[in-house]
Amino acid sequence: GGHLALWTSFFPKELAQLHSIAKLETQIIGVISLSGIVDLREYYDPTGQSCGRGVHQLLGGSPEELQDLYRLTSPVDLYQSNSKVSLALITGALDPIVTPEHVKILSDVHPEINHLIIPQTGHFEMVVPYTTAWEKTLEVLKNMVDQLGSK
Repeated sequence: GGHLALWTSFFPKELAQLHSIAKLETQIIGVISLSGIVDLREYYDPTGQSCGRGVHQLLGGSPEELQDLYRLTSPVDLYQSNSKVSLALITGALDPIVTPEHVKILSDVHPEINHLIIPQTGHFEMVVPYTTAWEKTLEVLKNMVDQLGSK
């Protein structure tokens, strides 16, 4: 879900034309990615037990076989510093599925991106009401709404 939120906000025209995909008529101005995969090449693992195996199934091949498709579907390749989309990345410090180190692939290249790493948090706690991670996620959402509302 986090990967798709990021990808949709940077959806490449080249991919839309290649596959005759209709243009999204809604302008996306802000995205909060909860433990989203930012680099499908790096995350690819056809023998793994996690989402890494699903990357092969989703794209139909390896990064070596489908270089252009991986480039067109990895947020790290699509995000640009002058993007008009306000972006926040949230990961759990203890997330074994999408580690903070993986998400840092994007935030290290673009330090203007807000990347919150929540201590003592795994992969799912951000969407569990009344947890500390949930409260921090709501805080990021409220701040983004306030920021975008003042523009």
